[in-house]
Amino acid sequence: MNAETAGLVLNLECTLPAPPEEIFRMLTEPSELVQWWGPHGFTIPSAELNLAEGGRYRFRMAPPEGEPFHLSGEFLEIDPPFRLVYTFRWEEPTPDDRDTVVDLSLQKLQALAGGRG
Repeated sequence: MNAETAGLVLNLECTLPAPPEEIFRMLTEPSELVQWWGPHGFTIPSAELNLAEGGRYRFRMAPPEGEPFHLSGEFLEIDPPFRLVYTFRWEEPTPDDRDTVVDLSLQKLQALAGGRG
């Protein structure tokens, strides 16, 4: 972290009812991504993805009303199915936009008491 990014960290945790392998696939296969990515009502008419360190991705997003736009980035680290690190940037950026580094860590939860998990 440098002075420019100090204090600009967002840490989120989420529990999903699926194994890391399935979640990783839904994050990295374009045919899966286009089914769920983005806010409610948006669509992804195209998703290009080269899943390799140094590989790039580009999504075309379409809001319910208005013009489509693009987001893109580069894969920095890939450790299937447990870790995915990539940059995220809006194309056609505004002057105050910054590249974001997304660091996703997936882990399998231990079985919950009562046989669930």
